Amino acid sequence: MRVLPLAFCFGVVSAATIASAPQQAPAGAQPQIVVGGIQIVKVVAAKDDTFGTPFNSENGTRLALWVKMPAGQGLIEIDEDASLMAHFGDDKGTDLGGKFGSFPHEFKDGSGGTIDIHSTGQPAAGATKLLAEGTLVLNVSTGAKPQRVPNVAIENGKTFMLGTTRITVAEVEMRDDEQKFTLKLPRAVMEGIKDVRFFDAKAQPVAGEKNGTGYMNDAGEMSLSVKSKLKTLTIEFDVWQGRRTIKVPFKVQAGVGLGG
Repeated sequence: MRVLPLAFCFGVVSAATIASAPQQAPAGAQPQIVVGGIQIVKVVAAKDDTFGTPFNSENGTRLALWVKMPAGQGLIEIDEDASLMAHFGDDKGTDLGGKFGSFPHEFKDGSGGTIDIHSTGQPAAGATKLLAEGTLVLNVSTGAKPQRVPNVAIENGKTFMLGTTRITVAEVEMRDDEQKFTLKLPRAVMEGIKDVRFFDAKAQPVAGEKNGTGYMNDAGEMSLSVKSKLKTLTIEFDVWQGRRTIKVPFKVQAGVGLGG
């Protein structure tokens, strides 16, 4: 479940961007990392009282980090496994431990994303601030470029080329006026696709969307749907350009005020 913010304390935190290559982002073009939300839960409820806990969450503390990308750059992925948590605590010296959540979220338009810090502890009595410090590893891009592939056959087992990559159509299913299908492609190529659009033989737009993605090791799958029974479509892929991995240090603090 995503963090439900109780209170916000926003403030831009300087984050020197260090490329993992060794690349480095131009001066003034660093992603910003700020506090996006806070959730603190401390309730003793009966074990069979599923709905007795606030936010349907276990006791503990969560802090949401909000990654804000500068103009001209897009966020593709927040790599929680490679990111480093150096400290999570309060201004009373309490070490809350904590770790990054397993499901960071990247905004569809590439403008940023969020990742949660989870801890089973709570701030000490009288604490007024939460403090967090570490490094986020981000896969970023200089923008996206559309690539159209005409005459894609929406039929199980049919293939088409996106650049030098062969993609296979699978799991085609018709539901009323909506056609669903899956594209099987390398995970690295899938993660490089920002968005997908559809057109008919006359280059007129066809309503459709990218429903989700998944992967197993290096194999990726992208689920799509279109409001059409057409068995041949032109598919336009927005492909991220200038991809690179960078490391962004962060040091944030957030104050909470609860009245009553």
